[in-house]
Amino acid sequence: RKLIEIYQKNRRTRNHRSTIVIEFKSRLVASQRTFTAPRVYKPAAGRNLKTNRTTFRNTEIKGKTDKMGKYKMKQFKWRSVKSRRRITMVPDSGSTDHLVNDLSVVQAISPYEKIVNFGGTERIAGKVVRLVPNSLNISTAIFSTSFRFNLLSLYKLTLMRLYTCFWSMKIIDDKGMERAPIYRTSNMYQVGVYYDSEKQEVAAISQTSKMLQHQRNMHFFDTTCRIKNCHACQQNKGQKPSHNRRPQEKGITAKRFNEVVHIDIVGPISLRSFNNHRYRCNLVDGYTGWGESYPLKSKTEPYLALRQWAQSHGRPQAVRCDNGAEFQDLFAKECRRYNTTIRRSAPYEPEQNGLAERFNRTIVDAIRTVVADTDRRLWAAAARAVSFVRNRLARREKEAPYKMRFQRNAATNYFRRFGSLCYYKVHVRTKMEPKYRMGCFVGYGEQNSTYRVAHYSKDGALVVSECYAVKFDESKTIKNMNSIKNIDDLDPLDLPGEFTTLNFGNGE
Repeated sequence: RKLIEIYQKNRRTRNHRSTIVIEFKSRLVASQRTFTAPRVYKPAAGRNLKTNRTTFRNTEIKGKTDKMGKYKMKQFKWRSVKSRRRITMVPDSGSTDHLVNDLSVVQAISPYEKIVNFGGTERIAGKVVRLVPNSLNISTAIFSTSFRFNLLSLYKLTLMRLYTCFWSMKIIDDKGMERAPIYRTSNMYQVGVYYDSEKQEVAAISQTSKMLQHQRNMHFFDTTCRIKNCHACQQNKGQKPSHNRRPQEKGITAKRFNEVVHIDIVGPISLRSFNNHRYRCNLVDGYTGWGESYPLKSKTEPYLALRQWAQSHGRPQAVRCDNGAEFQDLFAKECRRYNTTIRRSAPYEPEQNGLAERFNRTIVDAIRTVVADTDRRLWAAAARAVSFVRNRLARREKEAPYKMRFQRNAATNYFRRFGSLCYYKVHVRTKMEPKYRMGCFVGYGEQNSTYRVAHYSKDGALVVSECYAVKFDESKTIKNMNSIKNIDDLDPLDLPGEFTTLNFGNGE
């Protein structure tokens, strides 16, 4: 109603020829009358009024391919910029997507292309990208260096409830606050969009295999490398078609981290780990989805997992569990120690603790997949590494648990393939001893920027050390940990002729 009054007032005071006709629409949604953004009708910026078409350079973006014909995904490194940048964008009512031609405002590039039609005669291929945080909160756009202008789609702004007010020369939101200025240059309207350059931006620096990046991400789904033909995922993931869902219990929804923690135990696992673990206790936060998987030697030790969670992430306000005997005596005593409320699901109703059950299946599928190419007795270390990586990757329709908890994106450029061959630096040695020794990569350090490497000590015991100086050979994986036992103590002339006799698996 306020915008209509402003429109009528400006219409009486200004020339009718320069007045932009704005059509307002309203609709009934969920029994509430809501106002939708205005639809602006005006000549598209940058078009020839005689031919009513836009001319651009007819070029295409073609991705580089390797010898196998697979598309190579771009890798990025972070670089910091001191101040904010203002990018000029031309508002266009006929554009269905935002178009950008400046790489400095791009945060991540998707491997997928989208064809953009100009006037029905010219077609240009562009990349779907994620933009740097900006004043209009534009998240996605289409990028190509062949675009002549940066086009701002008024259709996309309408969906975001942003109003284009040409009489006041600014873009406002539904509360009347100015989001971006509008100015006119050479009879063309332009919008100044401010991009936050103080945060870390990305630039393409190298190319790597999408399959290797998928393996570094512990075979989790990632929007930057959509792998559909992973042999390990096809064998170890998936389920049969589900039946009709039962009605879920309407419990209290968590609104902050550590308000409700869902807990469940998995086991016994037939194959013991190197530390004789046979069970895993999974804990997942109800608000952010942050999950941890702790290996246990006995089924009666979930209270130890709760203690580790409290030491690392703080005291939970409430826990959600089932009515198993393992969650009765010692577990209840530990909850009283932290003043934590216990919410138990009904007997034989695992759906009421569905968040923990779904997390169990996610972790089990990931562990089974990552240990397929390495020693299966490393499943306890894989559980810790899998949960570490999962907390830092965005899900299909939600943000990453790390970002929801700390309000910033987590770095993922240091991820490496689990179980791969690595060489860690030896600090205490003699002059003639080697500087690096052979080991197996089994995870990441949570307190420091280190890697967790499994190796054999001089007395023959298998230990896991956190090392900073590590060299990786991700093309090989350790199929059997006994193959690296005392391998550094042998004379190089006594080693077998073929390196494959040390039970290393192939990369892919």
